[in-house]
Amino acid sequence: MERIIYRADKVFGPFGGFDSASTILPIVGAVYAGYAGIKLLNCASQAQCSKSTQFKVFTLILIDIIIGMYVGIGDVLDIFFKAHLIAGRAILQEIDNKLIAYYTVRQIGEDRGFFTQADITYLEDELMRGGRSAQSVGIRNLIGIGVVLLILYNLFW
Repeated sequence: MERIIYRADKVFGPFGGFDSASTILPIVGAVYAGYAGIKLLNCASQAQCSKSTQFKVFTLILIDIIIGMYVGIGDVLDIFFKAHLIAGRAILQEIDNKLIAYYTVRQIGEDRGFFTQADITYLEDELMRGGRSAQSVGIRNLIGIGVVLLILYNLFW
């Protein structure tokens, strides 16, 4: 994610990155901003960021694309509006907050003897995977595959 932010908004220092440079050609600039934005949204999704953070990232990237489409004034504004940098920081802030909460609660629980390993696993599941442990995801996937196979069996037999 740091590489996406760096390339999009920091390669040329205070003059921005490839996002700003590519706005010389309006379509290319919009495509690059959209591509980098999709990569950031993918990072936010993988990190199980809240819907509000994902919406913030989406909105920032959409504004960046719209600004970059205006020739002249849009090019200048795109240099100063570092949407990918702001969006990346929002994602990293949410990840940091989750980690701080996890380690704080875990340390307090272990110091006082409140938690068993099952409690710690549940806490990790809720904070880091959005309540979707690897086992529950695997079971859901197997059920989904079974339903698809059942439908295909009924269609062709």
